[in-house]
Amino acid sequence: MSDLMLTRQSPLSELELDFGEVAVAELVSRAIVSIATPYGGGKKLSEAVASSLKTEIPAIGKSTTSNVDSALLLGMQQDQMFLLFDYSGNNAVDYLPKEIKDAGYLTDQSDSWVMISIFGPKARTALQQTCSVDLHSSNFRERAVIRTVMANLSTIIVCEGENTFLVMSPRSSAKSFFKVLETSIRNLSR
Repeated sequence: MSDLMLTRQSPLSELELDFGEVAVAELVSRAIVSIATPYGGGKKLSEAVASSLKTEIPAIGKSTTSNVDSALLLGMQQDQMFLLFDYSGNNAVDYLPKEIKDAGYLTDQSDSWVMISIFGPKARTALQQTCSVDLHSSNFRERAVIRTVMANLSTIIVCEGENTFLVMSPRSSAKSFFKVLETSIRNLSR
C-alpha cells in the first residue's frame, strides 16, 4: 500500500492580491451546494430553509443571507438555488441539516467552482469592463445575482455591497478566469 496522501488544493492556490483600488481574494473555506426543488415540494423546502437557516429562499436573481455558518443563498433559476456556507470538509451535503436534505435534491458543487471576492472602489468598473450585463449600481444592487459570461467564460456575479462582489466560474477555467479579471483591473490604471 502506498504512503501517498491526496491533499486538497484550491484552484488558484489561495490567491490574494491588492492592486490599489481593487483587491481580489480566492475564497477557499466555503462549500457550494446546489438545491433543486422537487415537484410540488416548494413549501416544504421553504419551511426547511426558514427553520434551519433562519432565512428565506431568494427570488431568481437575488440572494439572501443567514447567520448560520455565514450562509448565502443564490436564486439561480426556477426551482434551483446555490447554498454557500462556511465549511472546509469533504461532505458538504452531509453537513447540512436533515430537514434540508429531506426537502430538496442536493448536489455538492464545492470542487466545481472557483470563488473570488473582488472589492474596492473600482471593483464594479473592473467587472463591467469584462461582461455584457449592466452592473451599474442603479441596476445591480446589493444582493443581486446574475449568471453571465466574461470573456466567453461562464460566470456568476453576486453583489455583496456597493464595492464588494463575489464572482464564480468553473474550476476548469480558473486560471483563465483570473487572467480576465487581472487584465481588466490592470487596464483601469491606463
